[in-house]
Amino acid sequence: MIFFIPSVIQSSHALSLVGPTNIGIGGSENSLSANPNNASNLVMFNTLTLSPSRLAMYSKDGGTTWHAGTTTSLPPGQFYFIDPDGTVDSSGNFYVGTFGGRNTTTNNVANYLYKSTDGGATWNSLPTPVFSADTSVSLPGGGTAKVCKVVPGVPLLYDYDKIIADTSPTSPYKNNLYYVAARMDLNTTSTACQNLTTFLVTVFRSTDGGATWIDGQAFSLDQFNGYQGEKMIGVTADGTILINSVGNGGGRWANLLVHVRIQ
Repeated sequence: MIFFIPSVIQSSHALSLVGPTNIGIGGSENSLSANPNNASNLVMFNTLTLSPSRLAMYSKDGGTTWHAGTTTSLPPGQFYFIDPDGTVDSSGNFYVGTFGGRNTTTNNVANYLYKSTDGGATWNSLPTPVFSADTSVSLPGGGTAKVCKVVPGVPLLYDYDKIIADTSPTSPYKNNLYYVAARMDLNTTSTACQNLTTFLVTVFRSTDGGATWIDGQAFSLDQFNGYQGEKMIGVTADGTILINSVGNGGGRWANLLVHVRIQ
């Protein structure tokens, strides 16, 4: 499959397509982010832009031409990749992920993001993972649990992940990063690891551009009317996180608005 990105020009009356533009790569499950300080700077990321010489694709002319963004760093451990997503903060820093590194001795899995400060041309793997088996997560009914380790041959314990930056100039949490895993298996007294029927929706946040991450907050599927599918996320002008739950029966806004406050 070859990707074609149609550009959209907005006038006072209508939208019109200009293009499409052949990026020259194949793949699926894409993300596309635009620099809020430079409308011509775009970053596209998917599962097939995954190598040190082509971590992501970027454009600095509004999508007319595209170039490969490169990296010299890889996450530690046995490298793997799950659902792609990307975002950009109000300073024009791009983030893509998610990537994992599995310790083949302990089976601890750590989840990492990449960051670009030059419009997508070069990327660095952020050294601190979003979460790992050492991460504590607050549970819906109180108490905490650890993220489960992986068991070889068993499906990954988290899925449908999304990342977003708060870019609102009026938000008290401007430039916070949020990571949402729509399904995550946690080691609790009532939910053993590798129990693939009791995933929890889990939110992590960073207040320093991904340098460090604050332990997560989990929400039960009951708070999303039982929908286990992908979650779409947004951030309002006052910093409220909106999580849209999609599942059997169609998509609808879940009965959950997460207010994140820096303590």
